[in-house]
Amino acid sequence: MAEQQTHIVTLDLSDGDRYAILVNALQDYASDALDMAQREDSTTAERDHFQSVAATATELIDELG
Repeated sequence: MAEQQTHIVTLDLSDGDRYAILVNALQDYASDALDMAQREDSTTAERDHFQSVAATATELIDELG
């Protein structure tokens, strides 16, 4: 299994517009991922992947909150 790399990113979210744009984009990303996970033609692997993507986006929103 490949070693997972850790990346640290610093964002300046002191500007309310930047913060709102980032949170809205993450919410849209999570919502789209959940929609993909719920498609009837998705494989189990695809559903698992999209559920993971949605969970990660939601966690990022929570951390930003």
